[in-house]
Amino acid sequence: MINAIGITKDHKIEQQAYFTEADLSKFPWIWIDLVNPERQEIENMIHLFDLHPATMDHTNQRLQRPKIEQYNNYTYCIAHTLNIKNNEIEKKELTILIGENFILTTHSSPIHPIQQTWEDLSSYLQQGSPFTYTVFYQLLHSLTESYFALVEQIEDELETIEDNTHDKKMNDLMEDLFTIRKNLLHISYTTTPMKDMVSQLIDVDFGMNDTYKKQYFTRIYDRLLKLSEMVTTNREITVDIRDNYLSLNSYQTNRLITVLTIIAAIFTPLTFIAGVYGMNFKNMPELNWNSGYFLVLGLMGFLAISMFIWFKIKGWFK
Repeated sequence: MINAIGITKDHKIEQQAYFTEADLSKFPWIWIDLVNPERQEIENMIHLFDLHPATMDHTNQRLQRPKIEQYNNYTYCIAHTLNIKNNEIEKKELTILIGENFILTTHSSPIHPIQQTWEDLSSYLQQGSPFTYTVFYQLLHSLTESYFALVEQIEDELETIEDNTHDKKMNDLMEDLFTIRKNLLHISYTTTPMKDMVSQLIDVDFGMNDTYKKQYFTRIYDRLLKLSEMVTTNREITVDIRDNYLSLNSYQTNRLITVLTIIAAIFTPLTFIAGVYGMNFKNMPELNWNSGYFLVLGLMGFLAISMFIWFKIKGWFK
């Protein structure tokens, strides 16, 4: 699917289903958005904007590392969109080609930052700043903010796991925790190269005014830097929560073993006494005592109570 929009010479926005070479002279600036494009559509764009053949190869690949490259008459950028689907991070590739008087975006399915920037074009037009890089900035800004929303959602899930508000079992908590840790790792695979890409955009001459770069794209870099720190911090929190739960589980196991050890220790002498007088030999004088049964029961009770008191004094029940 092709979505196309152009800015006329009198600064009006017109939307068309498609642009041809004749429209390039009519519109000083255009934006063409390709959603899941066919090969012929990509080749038409290469011919329309005189793009390098490598651009087509890049576009047909999936999930390249975010990067930015300079060609003769345009800048080539790869970015990622991130969403959570079935408790896993879903990545989608967004290709952005930025020329002096055009922007060409390519992606496999509808993307919210594209739609949001598309709807806000009229407000950007009134700002009077370099329009191409204003739109490019807004695209990167929207992507960055979507990353923040995702990380904040994960932070809420971490708080739920830490407090165990749903009273889940230990195994279920560990499974949720490792899922979050894996998702944070996948987010870092996008945010780190995105940060490097924006840094390169600021440091290298891509046809932008230095003041404009410092005022706008430096903000995105700062946000991505903060985002990387948040991802790292949350990954460390997952390690702390995991260690706390494992320590708690180990403590509970040790307590259980202690109780079982005390029970076994108390019953060991009782079992010995019962075993001795249960052998039924003929020459056992105690078997003929009238009070033998009660004396043995008393002895066993005395031993059990004495050992219980002794264990309590030693602090085994604390």
